[in-house]
Amino acid sequence: MYVLGLGLRATLLSGLVSLVVACGGPLPREPEPRPEPGVLRINEVVSNNEGVAIDELGETDDYVELHNAGPGSVRLSDYLLGDTSGMHELPAIELASGAVHLLWADDSPEQGPSHLNFKLSADGELLRLFERNTTEVDRARVPALDDHHAYARMPDGTGEFADCGWATPGRPNGESCGAPERPPPPADLTFLPFEWPAAFPSVRAPLAITEVALHPARFIEVENTSDVELDLGDFVLTLAPHEIGLPWPEPYEGAQLEFDATRLAPGARATLAVGEADVASIAQDPEFEGVLTLWRGSDLAAVDRVDFMAWPEPAVLARATDGSWRFCVEESPGLASETCTPRDVRPVGDRLRSLLSVDDFRTLAAGRRTLEADAV
Repeated sequence: MYVLGLGLRATLLSGLVSLVVACGGPLPREPEPRPEPGVLRINEVVSNNEGVAIDELGETDDYVELHNAGPGSVRLSDYLLGDTSGMHELPAIELASGAVHLLWADDSPEQGPSHLNFKLSADGELLRLFERNTTEVDRARVPALDDHHAYARMPDGTGEFADCGWATPGRPNGESCGAPERPPPPADLTFLPFEWPAAFPSVRAPLAITEVALHPARFIEVENTSDVELDLGDFVLTLAPHEIGLPWPEPYEGAQLEFDATRLAPGARATLAVGEADVASIAQDPEFEGVLTLWRGSDLAAVDRVDFMAWPEPAVLARATDGSWRFCVEESPGLASETCTPRDVRPVGDRLRSLLSVDDFRTLAAGRRTLEADAV
């Protein structure tokens, strides 16, 4: 019979406990030790650049901003920047005390000394900054970022990192995340004089669209803006879906709306009934985005056109005497739209085709802040 000593039994017992823990699951990972802060710091990272910063070639590359938090200048080439792809050289650029420098993470070092030979992951990754002797001096565990968001220290160089919707490339990050103060205009800012045309935009001739009620569908009104009598049978209207950036629909596209063969005197107005079937293809779009076009039947030339989206209820789209359009509360088929109670607000997403309600601009400004979106 073998008798185990106390020390040996303790050792075996410890091993059995370790085995049980291992079988039940991994031990909690020790927190990563934070490096001693160095002079050069990672200050701001943008991994999903949609227009917050543009490099010297006009490209919206992702970037890493470095900040010199020390009392004297530093040379970037004395440091290495590491990510999941490895360690990367930095350019031989002197950075003064308190200054920042943008490094473009575009994997295009041939574009210049400030362009790195790797790209950032929009899904997030760990960035680490080392001195040449491999001493780690800073790190940033960058999360997945939305369009134009920055992972930034606030304040510069010394603060904690935070996901912020206002990137500040090459500028102070401030004490907290928020819209930066707008700088005053330069003293020499001047503008050339501009003379507005008498009618802006001008009213079309010989026949113009003057009032439209499409949501819900009710009528379209036209006016004879010429000085001769017109045969409405010579004109046709089309209603078609339309997206920004695409060509205007052709005469054969969309719902065809034809006038009766009636004569319209100069200055007179006529209305054409519209049903829900006529706007069915447009109504499939939650934005109710489309275009109404007036064509001349003889040569299928576009005589007048009005495009629209985000149509409020109840409202009609009416043309003022100066030719401009606006959403009005009351409708006036067959009468001049001299009086209009404008719609104050309407549903607005991140863009509009034109400003047609009182609060359109304010609502857009308060909405999504993504840069390079088609806002107006």
